[in-house]
Amino acid sequence: MADYVEIDSILTVGNGDSCLTLLISEDSEIRYELTEGFHELLVVIRNEHPVTLKETGYVVNAELKITYISLSDSELNQQAEIDVREHAKLTVDSYYLVDKKKTVRFDLFNRCPDSAVYITNSAVCLDGSVFDLNVIGTIVKGAKRAKCHQTSRCLTIGKPKKLRADPVLKIDENDVEASHALSSGTIDDDVLYYMNSRGLTRKEALVLLVQGYLLPDSSDFQQFEKGVELLNEEEEKVQRICSM
Repeated sequence: MADYVEIDSILTVGNGDSCLTLLISEDSEIRYELTEGFHELLVVIRNEHPVTLKETGYVVNAELKITYISLSDSELNQQAEIDVREHAKLTVDSYYLVDKKKTVRFDLFNRCPDSAVYITNSAVCLDGSVFDLNVIGTIVKGAKRAKCHQTSRCLTIGKPKKLRADPVLKIDENDVEASHALSSGTIDDDVLYYMNSRGLTRKEALVLLVQGYLLPDSSDFQQFEKGVELLNEEEEKVQRICSM
C-alpha cells in the first residue's frame, strides 16, 4: 500500500497494518472496510476552493486512528460516518483553523459489544468565521461494555459570526461507558500581556498560541511519508492566516 496519496475521488483502504497520509484538495470520498490490524490515517485537508469530504467505513476486530488537519482558509463541508463493531477501537483527533466557514459532522456508531470510540476535536475560530460542529455518538441496543467518549474545545479570536459545537450521545444500552465534554473561550489578555512583555508583538503571540493549540507534535508523525513535511507547511499557513 502506498504511504502517501493525493486523491480526488475514492480511496479504499484494505486490511493488514497500514500507515497512510491523505492529502485532500478537491471534493473527495473515503471508504474503508477494516477487519484486522492496526491502521493510522493522517488526513490533511488543503483547499483553495470550497471542498466537500465524505467518509464512510467500518472497523471489525481492528484498531483505527485518524487525525484530521484542516488549516486552510477556504470553506469545508466534512461528513464522516463510521461503524465500530466487535472488538474494534476508533480514535479520532481533529484540528481546524476556521477563517471562513467550516461545517463538520461525525456520526460514530458502537454497533457491537466491546467496541470503543474516542474522539477529540480542537478548533480556533477567527474573526467573522462560521464553525458548525456536530459529533453524534450512538451506542445501539446490545452493544454491551461499549465505550464512547467525546471531547471538543473551541478557541475564539475576535468575534466569529457563528460558533456551534453540539456533542450528542444516543445510548440504548445500560452496560456502557460514555461521556462528552465541551469547552470554549478566548485567549486571556494576561497571557498576551506577558508575551508582549517578552518582546513579542500581539500578532506574533497569537500565531504561537494558535500553533500550540492546533498543531500536533510532528514527532508523532515520523512514520508517515510526507507527514512531517505537510505539518511544517501547515505551520507556515497558520503564520500567514493569523498575521493578516
